[in-house]
Amino acid sequence: MEHTVQDEQMQLIIQRLHKLQHDLSEEITGLREMLAEVGGDREQFDTSERSDALQQRNMAKANVMLSERRLHLVEAALRRIDEGDEDFGYCRSCDASIPFARLSVRPESPLCMSCQQQQEVR
Repeated sequence: MEHTVQDEQMQLIIQRLHKLQHDLSEEITGLREMLAEVGGDREQFDTSERSDALQQRNMAKANVMLSERRLHLVEAALRRIDEGDEDFGYCRSCDASIPFARLSVRPESPLCMSCQQQQEVR
């Protein structure tokens, strides 16, 4: 398999992954702080405020889960690169090369667009 991502492009991908790792970690910390604040004394809220607080809490929990899942993918991609995994940049499902355009947007993605779409349909 000849790698379609050039050295300069790989450096951009690595920089993007490190920035994503930092940003996602900060986002998760902020969301967890918000969860702690929203989970405060519920007796002080009236019914509509309680409903709003519960909705905020549920949204924050969902966002934490999504951010943690993406952070896990980012860290896995960085590990693969650090370990010299020559398969980085190739789809884990079909072994096709993942184009630089996709990796520049979602550098943590282990799947090509076609396989990603198929997985989302399931």
